[in-house]
Order: sequence, then C-alpha cells, then structure tokens
Amino acid sequence: MKNKIEIRLGIIWFLFLTGFIAFAQQAAYPKFQEQTLADGRKITYTNLGAQLLDKTIEGSAFYEDTKGKKYLYTVVRGQPAHLLGYELESNNLIADIAMPSNNGSPSLTFSTDGTLYISGQGGILYAHTPGSDSVRRIGQCLPKQTVMYDLRAGVDGEIYGGTYPNCQVFRYHPKDGFTDVGKGTLVKGESYVRSMVYHQKTNKIYAGVGARASLIELDLSTGAKRDILPEEFRGEQFVYTMALVEGVSGGDRIFITLQNSNNILIFNIASGRFEHQVKGPYIKGAIKSPLSDEVYFTQGANRLLRYDNINASSLDPVFVTDVSANVIVSKAYGNRLFMLTAKGQVIIYDTEKKEVNKQELAIVGQPKLLGILHEGPAESIWTGGYLNGANASYDPKTGNKVVYEGLNQTESAASYGDKIYFGTYTKAKFYSYDSKQPWHMGKNPKQIGVVPEQDRPFGALSIPDMGKVFFGTVPGYGMNGGVLVEFDVSNSNKMSYYKDVVKDQSIITLLYDNKKVFGGSSIWGGLGGQPLAAEAVLFVWDIVQKKKIHEVVPVKGAKSITCLIHGNDGYIWGLANGYLFKVDPVSFSVVSRVQILSDGRSSHVWRPDYLVFCGADGMYYGSIAHQLFRLNPKTMAVEKLNQSIKGLLAGPDNEMYFYREGDLWRIDVK
Repeated sequence: MKNKIEIRLGIIWFLFLTGFIAFAQQAAYPKFQEQTLADGRKITYTNLGAQLLDKTIEGSAFYEDTKGKKYLYTVVRGQPAHLLGYELESNNLIADIAMPSNNGSPSLTFSTDGTLYISGQGGILYAHTPGSDSVRRIGQCLPKQTVMYDLRAGVDGEIYGGTYPNCQVFRYHPKDGFTDVGKGTLVKGESYVRSMVYHQKTNKIYAGVGARASLIELDLSTGAKRDILPEEFRGEQFVYTMALVEGVSGGDRIFITLQNSNNILIFNIASGRFEHQVKGPYIKGAIKSPLSDEVYFTQGANRLLRYDNINASSLDPVFVTDVSANVIVSKAYGNRLFMLTAKGQVIIYDTEKKEVNKQELAIVGQPKLLGILHEGPAESIWTGGYLNGANASYDPKTGNKVVYEGLNQTESAASYGDKIYFGTYTKAKFYSYDSKQPWHMGKNPKQIGVVPEQDRPFGALSIPDMGKVFFGTVPGYGMNGGVLVEFDVSNSNKMSYYKDVVKDQSIITLLYDNKKVFGGSSIWGGLGGQPLAAEAVLFVWDIVQKKKIHEVVPVKGAKSITCLIHGNDGYIWGLANGYLFKVDPVSFSVVSRVQILSDGRSSHVWRPDYLVFCGADGMYYGSIAHQLFRLNPKTMAVEKLNQSIKGLLAGPDNEMYFYREGDLWRIDVK
C-alpha cells in the first residue's frame, strides 16, 4: 500500500492562500441557494453533503515536555484538515484543532524550543504551542513557493524546509524570519525538494530533489552545494524520502528511497560512501535502538524489520512484528522505540525486553476533497477522492450513498453498460468494475492494465457499439508525451497504447464520432517538467485503421483543449483557453471560434472544463477554470452565474451536479 500516503503528498496543493487566516471552525456552506437568471428563471443549488470521509494522516511528530510526558501530534486530511494531539501513555486525545485553510500537511516538526511547526497550503508555515487551543499563521516560507515537504529541526529554535516549485531550502527562526539558505534553486531546471534531513554534527542539509533525481549536500557553514547521488541513479524521478539514523558505530547513516525503481540506498555521512543498495519500497521512519546498533524500519506495507549490524558487508533484515502500514515517524525514549504508521497505529517496542505493544489512534474522519465527478451505471452519480482515493456513488432517485474503498486517486472514469472503467494515479493504472457484483479490491475492481512512463489518465471514453474504451494520459514527473490507451472490451479487455499521437503533448479529452476518436491535447506533461510544444492540437484517430488521420490547432496560442462535446447544431464543440470552437465532424475543418470567458491559467492545465445541455431551458451550462456560466446556443451570449464549481454533469431528470471541496451539489433550473 505504498502509494496511499507517500506518493500523493506531493502531488499537490495548488490552492494559494492570501491574507490573514484565523484558525476557527470553518463555516459550512448553506444547504440551499437560489439565483434569478437574466431571463427571469430561477436556478437553485442544493448541497447534498460530503461523499467521502478521510482518515489519512500525514505530517506527524513526537514530543516530550519538561515533565517527561510524551505526546504525539499528527494532521488528518480533510476539508478542513485537523491537527490532533495525543498523550502517548494513555492514548487520550488532548488536542483537536480545525485548520480551515488547509486540507492537509505533509510535514510537522518540533523545534528545540518546543514549538510545533506545520507546513500548510500555499507555502504557508504555521505554528502551535502544545497546551494551547490554536494554530497561528507565521507566513509564506519563500516567495512563490506553494508546497513545503520535509520540515526539519535545526539548533536553537530554528527549522529548515524544502519547497516546490522552485526547488529551494529555507531556514526559519522566530527572530530572523525566513532565509533562503540554498541561495536559489538547488538544481537548475528542477522543481522539488521532496525530502530532506539536517545533520547537526556537520551543519549540513541533505536535500532530495526531483523530478529528475539529485541528492544535494548543502554545507550551511560555507554555502557550498554538490550533488552526491551516484551517476547510475540519476535516471530516477525523485530522491523521495530520507531517514537520518544517528549514533550508529562507524558513522551516522541516511536511508534514501529512490522513485521509480524503489531502490533503498544507505549513505554513511562520516565516510561519504554509499554502502548498501537494497530493494523495497519506502523507508521513512528508520531509527536506531538506544541499546545497540540495531536499526528498525518498515520496508513494504506491513512488516517491522531490523538490521542487527549495519556495518556488515551484506544486510539481512530480521522480522520483528506485523504492523498496519509503513512507519512514518519514530522516536526513542529510554529503552523504548515509539513508531507511528500511516494508518494511525502506534508501535511501542521495548528494545531491552523485545516486547511489542500496539495501540490505535482514535481518528475522526473529515470530509475528503473530491477530484472527479462522472456518471455510473443505472443513472448513478459517482465521485472520487483527492488526494487519497476511494469512490462513492449517489442515487438521485433515493438519495442513498455508497462508499467504495481501495482504489487510488481516480483521474477519469467511463461507464460501459453495468461496468465502470477507472483510470487512476499514480503510474497510469486501469481497472474494470462490474457493478452487478460485490466490490472487492483485487477481484472487482480488477486491474486490467498499466502504461509505462505514464501517470495520470484523463478523457475516459466508452464506445459500446465498437466494444472499446479509450483513455488519454499525462506522463510521469518531469516528462513530456502522453499516449492514447485502448481497451478491447470484446477481447477480454486487451490493452493497446499508442505513443506520439501528439508528439510531446499530453492527451486530456476525448470524444467519439462515427468510428473515430476526436482528441484534445495539453502542452504540459508531468509536474516538474517544461513543455516542448507551443500550442494544443485537436486530432482525429481512426479506430479501425488504428492511426491518426488529422491534426489541427483550433485556437491559435491555446495551451490546452479541455472539453469536447457534440453540439446541438451538428458540429463538435470544444473549449480551449476560454474560447469555444466548432469543428465539422466530416471535413474536420474548424468552422468558428469565439471567446466566451477569460481564462488566466498558465501552468499544467490537464483537468477538464465542461459544457452540459440543460433540457429545462434549452441552454448550455458550463465551467471554465471553475467559473459557472450559462450559454445561449443561438446567440452565443454568456451569463456568468457567480458560482465557483468543480465538475459538471447532467442528471437523469434535467438536473445537473457539481462538487465543491468535499460536497456534492445539485442544480435545478425552474
């Protein structure tokens, strides 16, 4: 279950914070809103409530006060996220603080003066004093930085952190404020400092970089920077996690996780040598025994292991106990090791008696952000969770909701009779689910394909009369060039995929017409990369011949084509950078284009915009960059509706649906 917590922490938090934020309980949206349209019609918006609850914990830290009492603090994802504090010996919850301007936090750390620092959205740093009932806003770590990954304590009350999107390292001290200690981008052309450790003895930071992996040794005393990652590993995407293990004979070590290969490297700081390379996903909470050189860690989803002798020529892990998930943070107190897993299990291991005690944190689920809205079988309305997966179906007739756990983040989905085909992030994995059979992960839904070097499937398209399902994809981090994916449903879901359908561009929206797939591209590839193409294209794919037969730029200068539908006038309609264009489905010629809204998005536009026909008034409703509008198909006049929404879907009875944060909403036009 590697990818549930750790891969997604990055991927990421594009909402930007502005102004002062007070940490109080977030005001709920009203359950019902009404608006009068320009022609006198009434439109109502009804909040159908949260569809999924999230118990995902992220940044976490142990703490001991001056009286020797031990605590654990963690953040549970949700809308809003909550900071939770527990007294370890009793397992009692002693703090539960809503953070309304955050939906999660990838990292927490205690400074040496006992202040808890919390990474927040928009690159905003927050602080909490144990025993208080509030979280205070410190400020933005560095200009234009929107994500902070590993926060690490330094000395004398200072902390350090790594950032996205400019691949920087900062220092914060209450007296000095924020300082760019890396003096700009650590590696030219890179975006992420995805992992980091601070080594006090040498006053150095080791920063894990992506989306093309580097390991930067930053000497804080001199400002010198050098990449120490061996050349053979430079083809990795990320130095994804690092764990500092101090006090081991022969020198302090860093356990380094590489992505994509899942290689673990062990680096000796004292000797400057990479001593070992082992296989296995994700080591983060590695820790040394207080009594010996034994090093404890999880490697994989559910096993606590140890190395008895880190100085041996070869390493043979010893099994200690089963655990619920990967350990994400560890701390030694006396002879005992305290470890927290990604599923909220606290492992207390007595290294002298070799005894294990396990206890579960009482985590109250919070409304989970939604990331997708699509039609399911039998006129059901489906949503999927962002960032941490799961899906839910809503029945418009009864109002009943069913939650389906287990799938990673769904990027797009298509109904095919009683089945749903899911395209999920990461690694562009695809699943087929038969709604007539019980949901059982691994069996139903069943994984039916994965595409190498791809990450995010968009534009899901079902074509029952040809027995096909298609997806477009966005490639992996730092890469350009998506693919067109085809599943032959009539042939046991045989998968084929086609490269360079649009060279160096992602494929994000698809439409079927007369044995052809019309597709729209985005110039942007994976996060952390720079586009090679200049303009988005519309292409036509012949399903029978399995080849592209046409390509055109429908809107000059547009970077993404975010929607394709069949218009009511016989043309194919598309949206690109705020323009509506029309294409003849026979000649493939672009017959018109008109700007209907301003679209100021400037980076990595993959997710769809929407146009939906409403039979109640004969108008089109749509959203561009989340702005809801109404379009008269006869005059092309646009009326903005003063609503910020995500997703837009026609229901079975002239109603429409969208989502906002974690809630599903219904639109009715009177």
